[in-house]
Amino acid sequence: MEWNEEKVELDPEEETMRSSPRRFWELLKAEGAGLLLVNVVFVLTCVPLVTIPAAIFALNREVRESLDDKPVKVRGYLAKLRKNWGTAWGAFLLTALPLVGAGYGARFYLSFAARNWVFYLPFMLCTTVFIVTLLSSVYLYRLLANGRRLSGETVRLAVLLALGRPMRALLAAAWYYVPLTLGVLWFPLSWLYLVLAAFSIPCLLGNLVLRKVLILDEERRAP
Repeated sequence: MEWNEEKVELDPEEETMRSSPRRFWELLKAEGAGLLLVNVVFVLTCVPLVTIPAAIFALNREVRESLDDKPVKVRGYLAKLRKNWGTAWGAFLLTALPLVGAGYGARFYLSFAARNWVFYLPFMLCTTVFIVTLLSSVYLYRLLANGRRLSGETVRLAVLLALGRPMRALLAAAWYYVPLTLGVLWFPLSWLYLVLAAFSIPCLLGNLVLRKVLILDEERRAP
């Protein structure tokens, strides 16, 4: 599978959607209220727990559309929440299970590595799987939000992008997880942040970081 960035020429309209602080503030100014409302509804719809995968998928789809100047609306989020449960759960399991398994394995083998250096080998393997899965999940959700089906080709492309463009995925992952982790650590002082902005705003930032890749994906799939 080839991914040749140099052959793609972006028109002026697409250029305005590339990741940049200016574009973020433009979107935040235009869609700030919608992002806050969607964040509140996202938190509420995650309460049953079984809805978490569908909620994550719907949030990514709704925020992704804002990059094309479509308004962020609770009604749109709820409509997406009711659809594509199979895709949402498939993407969730493809990322959550390897992350949990690799994370547990890394911790398990590290506890024995101090006594026998041989255990560093499976520790490094588990750590590598964890990192690659984490970076691949960032691209996977972006590709699915970009209109791709959950298929072997999409998963393979997500992994290739994670290996070929790790820094961009790392930055997007940092926008997702660092503010959320800080919010959880500072709870209950941060409860208002968690309810209003801890998910939708970082999701917007992550989408902007990967916007160039999404444009290239759209160009690549165009007839």
